[in-house]
Amino acid sequence: GGKRSDGRNHQEIRLINSRCGLLPRAHGSALFTRGETQ
Repeated sequence: GGKRSDGRNHQEIRLINSRCGLLPRAHGSALFTRGETQ
């Protein structure tokens, strides 16, 4: 039982978002975001 500090239960995971090609001059640039972590 119980919940995490962000309100999720122990079986829930945060969504992962990704964006590719953020920096036009950097080969392979990307940004990954999971919750409040980038």
